[in-house]
Amino acid sequence: MEKLIEDFPDLFSECQYIECLDGWFLLLHDLCQGVEKEKSKFKFTQIKEKFGRLRIYSINSNALIDFLIDNVEEKSSWICEVCGEEGRIIEKNFWLKCRCPEHELS
Repeated sequence: MEKLIEDFPDLFSECQYIECLDGWFLLLHDLCQGVEKEKSKFKFTQIKEKFGRLRIYSINSNALIDFLIDNVEEKSSWICEVCGEEGRIIEKNFWLKCRCPEHELS
């Protein structure tokens, strides 16, 4: 996820942390491109996995950016957080994770 910060430093200047696996990188990269087109004062404050999905927190958002974030959070529920392939939310050791069949056991 360091690549996101390198590619979009202005969007991450207020970000406390990014805690998710690389399988969701493309979702987040596409989101950053969409947000950047808005030319707003938007900033990410936190990005993490919660209950098997992305959770994105921010400041200075607007209706379009909120729509883009909601869309990415929803898509993350069927994208494997490990590899980015199609996945599903499963229970693993009492935690919810979004995994493809290959990564369900890892």
